[in-house]
Amino acid sequence: MLFAAAKIFRNCINSGVLPRAGISYGEYNFIKTNFNTNNIYGIAVTKAVSLERKGKGCRIFIDDNLQKESKVFISNTEIFLPYKNHIDYSEIDIFEWPLFYKDYYFKIIDINKKKEINPEIRELLNNNCRLLAYLTHSPLFSWNAKSEDGRIHLSVTIEYLKNVTNKILIKTGMHELFSEKQDP
Repeated sequence: MLFAAAKIFRNCINSGVLPRAGISYGEYNFIKTNFNTNNIYGIAVTKAVSLERKGKGCRIFIDDNLQKESKVFISNTEIFLPYKNHIDYSEIDIFEWPLFYKDYYFKIIDINKKKEINPEIRELLNNNCRLLAYLTHSPLFSWNAKSEDGRIHLSVTIEYLKNVTNKILIKTGMHELFSEKQDP
């Protein structure tokens, strides 16, 4: 589920869409419709929708119960961090989707002591940088500049992606990936 959510967010940004989501743990039900689809409803769905409204930017807000009930959450705390909403200074946990790319997610234990460049981390960082360049320069996001809410959503997304990418660079010491090579 986490890899799918990260892939959806990356694909949406590449298509010019700035998504935001909430993920919750709990009871839910399906209603079969006449269109061969299902409608989902229940306490968890209502909670997920209310979580999505808590902040700005391309983030995935998560429910506290999800962390308590999932073994993945307990063993990988670096992929779930608190988010401070600067409007009302409330805190809510978010799933760090920029740490996921293809079938890899960034883990502190992947950093070796020799600081050799891990190919999966390199690919993750390169993709995050491509997304940042796309968010900054693509004409698909020019519509965001036409409204205050759009500008906020875009700038918060850029700031978020930069911060997550910089944290990886600092932890790995892989700054040389993005510096100019100097001739001796």
